[in-house]
Amino acid sequence: MKLTMTPDSKNETPQRVGPVAPLFGVSERALNQADCDLAAKSVTKEELAPLRTENRELRIMCAIAHCGLALYHDDGELQDSREHPWIDWKRDPVAEIETKLHERAARRMRAESEKRGFSPNEKDEPTTGSSL
Repeated sequence: MKLTMTPDSKNETPQRVGPVAPLFGVSERALNQADCDLAAKSVTKEELAPLRTENRELRIMCAIAHCGLALYHDDGELQDSREHPWIDWKRDPVAEIETKLHERAARRMRAESEKRGFSPNEKDEPTTGSSL
């Protein structure tokens, strides 16, 4: 989707940009319908600047909180490739980051359950050990 610029005769109006999604590093598939409606409207760079800054700062804080010293942050990157699926905190849409975190947690829970002798198909019944 591309928005056309409508120049002001006196050129006093701030330049319009659009759509919103690429400015935040979020793919359009991650936007819900309300966000798509917002993206269809043109907004000024001045209106987006504080949101872009806040988005970047929140991504940095989340990456550091989750990865700690294991975070790859050289050359301005924010990547976590300790385990699959890899997370690019700078470029991945928020919904995709959430999905990847859930996948990682589910895999760790399955591994821990199997390590303790629980089958993923059984509910609170150990697969090994003595029964009373």
